Amino acid sequence: CALAIATPSAILSGVARAARGGVLIKGGAPLEALGRVDAIAFDKTGTLTEGDPRLVDIAPYGDATEAELLTVSAAVEALSDHPLAQAVVRDARTR
Repeated sequence: CALAIATPSAILSGVARAARGGVLIKGGAPLEALGRVDAIAFDKTGTLTEGDPRLVDIAPYGDATEAELLTVSAAVEALSDHPLAQAVVRDARTR
């Protein structure tokens, strides 16, 4: 049926177009849900507005100090290419 073939390709096309613009969409259902959105709220951390995630606060738990937590976090994230991991490593170096 032409309708059954057309729907997945339209969704695939929409997800691919969003990805080219830097927007990741989980699949067809979330993409279709965007058609019912009335309002969007953006954060003020700069992640969405500037596209540059950064470390703004450190909250150690237990006996760990901020310096220890930052050192361990940066070491764990050092080999990751995820944007949030890169932000932790970059900001740990500057601190």
